[in-house]
Amino acid sequence: MDEEMRKTIKTYDKIVEQYYERTKALKTSIEILNRFSELLPAHARILDAGCGPGRDAKLFTDKGFRVVGIDLAEKMIEFAKKVAPKAEFRIMDLRHLAFEDNSFDAIWFNASLLNIKKQEAPETLREMHRVLKPKGLMLVSVKQGKGEGLREDKRYGRVEKYYAFYTKDELKQKLEDAGFKVIGMETKQERGYDAGPFIIAYCRKLG
Repeated sequence: MDEEMRKTIKTYDKIVEQYYERTKALKTSIEILNRFSELLPAHARILDAGCGPGRDAKLFTDKGFRVVGIDLAEKMIEFAKKVAPKAEFRIMDLRHLAFEDNSFDAIWFNASLLNIKKQEAPETLREMHRVLKPKGLMLVSVKQGKGEGLREDKRYGRVEKYYAFYTKDELKQKLEDAGFKVIGMETKQERGYDAGPFIIAYCRKLG
């Protein structure tokens, strides 16, 4: 594991409670989750890829979905188990998934790809494609912009996180190269959180 990833994981483990309190009621991301949920079959099995402190896993299980949340930040996983007791959680690297092919009906890849180096994004997206069932739905959200690297997050006391920024065309190309069909894209900004604009992509696994 490279130093940038270690620093990012350490940051998330350090700020887990603050992060949960500041994000648990964000309206825009919850609206997007509700919209995504409406596109899924009843009792769908969802991979929450980069689950953080479990807010989204709880929202999904409250709707009757079966959720497996994964993250490399151990304290995030510990916290998530308390927030969403009906979900299953595992410490796992998004780039190397320990699941069989075609394991999930849907993947919720919300604000997680942005913490992975761009050179590792193709491998990561191919792994998502592998574990998603044919015609399965995935949502991906990333920070809009250009460049990548460690950045200070002043919202949490100037801690450092690794961020990769994307344009719409760039994200669309990476998804298509990994075998997904992009069925919709939009740009959103969460009010009151100072996170900058996000690109949200809805896509399906071809085949």
